[in-house]
Amino acid sequence: MRWVREGIREFGGEATWRRLGASGFQVTVEGTERPFKRIEMMVLLESREIPLLWLFNRFRGQRDLMVFKADLRTRPRTEMEVIRGRGRIAKEVLKAVDEKNWVKGEIEDTNLIVARRGKDIAAMAERLSPLLLEHAPYILRISLRKASPHLLANLSLSGLEEIEAEAVFGLLGSVIEVSQRV
Repeated sequence: MRWVREGIREFGGEATWRRLGASGFQVTVEGTERPFKRIEMMVLLESREIPLLWLFNRFRGQRDLMVFKADLRTRPRTEMEVIRGRGRIAKEVLKAVDEKNWVKGEIEDTNLIVARRGKDIAAMAERLSPLLLEHAPYILRISLRKASPHLLANLSLSGLEEIEAEAVFGLLGSVIEVSQRV
């Protein structure tokens, strides 16, 4: 919780905290600074209370997870997805992207795939690459949409707490900025 508190401080606004059972919490931040208007974040931890359930979920690939949702002050001009190339989330997102005929590319030196509606993807992948390279092991999905919530990010928390929270949350703002200029 301390790590999240440090990270959201730079957004300003008023934070409301709520526990989600024994294994998680939710933070809602209203009145934030640009580019965000409202942020909702959930931290979901592996269930460690029951060893058999923990083991079952571990085999299914469930780990500590942060889900970051935000509405922006200005609706995004373009829609895009950044997704880790493997896993359940990737299969679902990539299937939807293929059905919509989005253009796909790869972020160099990572296992991340970037997809965008209707435009050349090479320039966006090139600009996103230096931003995402350091954080690639933690990114499961970053989605930018014209409909609310405008930004959805699923991040693996395993090892992420070793990186400064401000850098992780700042990354999301930088991804929005780059995606809207390309």
